[in-house]
Parts: sequence; C-alpha cells; structure tokens
Amino acid sequence: MNLERTGEAVYSLSGKYPTDHRIWISLKHKDLSKKIQYFLWTAMHDGYKIGKYWRKIPGYEDRGICQFCNTEESMEHILTQCLVLGQEHIWGLAGSLWQYKALPWSKPVFGEILGCGIVNLQNEEGKYLKGESRFRRILVSESAYLIWKLRNDQIINGRYLSLSEIQNKWRNTINARLEIDRLSSNPEFKSKSNSVQLIKQTWKKVIDCEENLPKEWTRETGVLSAGIG
Repeated sequence: MNLERTGEAVYSLSGKYPTDHRIWISLKHKDLSKKIQYFLWTAMHDGYKIGKYWRKIPGYEDRGICQFCNTEESMEHILTQCLVLGQEHIWGLAGSLWQYKALPWSKPVFGEILGCGIVNLQNEEGKYLKGESRFRRILVSESAYLIWKLRNDQIINGRYLSLSEIQNKWRNTINARLEIDRLSSNPEFKSKSNSVQLIKQTWKKVIDCEENLPKEWTRETGVLSAGIG
C-alpha cells in the first residue's frame, strides 16, 4: 500500500508513474543522508513500533493511540496530521522557504515524503528543473525527519518545544545541510563530490543576501544561512 501511495504522489508531482523498483532505489538517493535513507526505508516497510504494532501486545494497546489526537497513530499521522506542536509548523516553515523558488507549494502528503528521492519537477515547457528538484528533495526529507525526531523526544523524554525552539531546530537543520553541500563541492571528495553548478542551482534564491556572495561562495569558509525569517 505504501508503494502504491508513493507512486500516486510522485505521478501527481512529476507526471510519471514510477515502477516499484525505482521507488526502492530512490530510498537510497545520494542526496539523502544515511539516517534519512534508513528512516524512509523503515517507514516504507511499516517497520516502526507505532500504532497497529501495539494491537498485538495485550495490556499495551493504548500505546498505539496518539495521546494528542485520540486516534490510532501511524507514520502518516505523525508526519502530516498530528495536532501536537511540531509538524504543522515545520511544514509551514518549509513552504515559506520554498516560496523563494517561485514554484507552487503544497504540504507534502505521506506518499511524497516516502518518494521524495524520485520526485523530478518540470516547468510549464516540460523542462527538468534539476536544482529545484534537488532542493525539494532536501527540504522535504530533512523536514520530515526532524518531525519524526521531535515526536520521539516528546514520547520518550516528555520534551515539548516552543514554536521558537522548533523554528531554530529546523533552521539549524537546513543550514547544516547547506554547509554539507558547500563542503561536498571540494574536489578532494572525488566521486562523492557534487558539482559547484548543481549546488548553486539547488540553493539559488534561498540563501540570505545571495547577491552579495562571492562568485565561488561554495569554496569560501564562513557562515551561510538559508533565507527564512
């Protein structure tokens, strides 16, 4: 069922319906960190101990119910529906940053999150938008994984963050990913390096004061930040 929902979401965004094989391969996309690859792979398999998992364990059935929404928990619920402070705010931040790309935005559905490694965007003329597709892949995957980590912190440690704390964590997450891209442009990485052109296309329009950056900003040391207020 998760494969089917992923295929439908990818089709709605890119106009092409992927094979199951391509979906599985996309879970290991090089633009995704190892932690996120594992997270998406396990989520695709319904491998986390949430929701219906607890139906099978007598005396622990209540652990499968979201304590905030009083409904059975699922990964889809956690990432896109739960009312606890976190997911809705993070997707709002992601949408605010995406608006600088001047492309349509809608809150990702569960299938798009699972299939973020295979989504390829096109403009009205049908041209593949390589940088924009890569940025959305990063934005969706990093935001979803942060929501998952916040949920674990809430359930396991009872730690609930304020809106400003959530925004700071999300900002740090995106900026850390930007720094990884900058470092990965170093030719010393050889086969693992990303081209400078691709990195610039990925982050075009979303870096603070981009017009004042040196031409070869990917090779410069110092602080860069994504342009979200």
